[in-house]
Amino acid sequence: MPRYVERAQTHAAAEREHQAKQAGEEQRRRRERREGWAEPGAGQDRRAVMPMGRRFRLEAAAARWVEADRRRPARLGHEEISQPRWAGGLPVYAAGRPYAILRSTAHGAGRDEPAGLVVLTAGATEHRAVVDRAPAGTRVVDLSVRRSGPTTL
Repeated sequence: MPRYVERAQTHAAAEREHQAKQAGEEQRRRRERREGWAEPGAGQDRRAVMPMGRRFRLEAAAARWVEADRRRPARLGHEEISQPRWAGGLPVYAAGRPYAILRSTAHGAGRDEPAGLVVLTAGATEHRAVVDRAPAGTRVVDLSVRRSGPTTL
């Protein structure tokens, strides 16, 4: 086979790969816009990229879930969200002790989740991402799903 044909085939394959990558990135951006969240900029609070109404509903759902699960009043640790130990998640306390961490995005979730805490997620996308990254035995709860079926937060 002539060398120019090989080069053309290599170039065409690289171009297809580049277009597929761009299409995947565009799909991700559309999904994030549709779901009402996007990855934050450097040093930005992850909750700041979420619409305010959705953020309040999500935080209220997290507090209700912890109160129902522990049968104790829940408190959200807004003042502690910037601490590195929470990796951008919002700590939720029950009876004065950390019980759960609310992840509004999967960004920052991973093997360094605080041990022994329940991880609360905002939807199916975040739930799958956290389950894939979290240490074995970590309890992950999707707040958008209720016993009667999925709901929008």
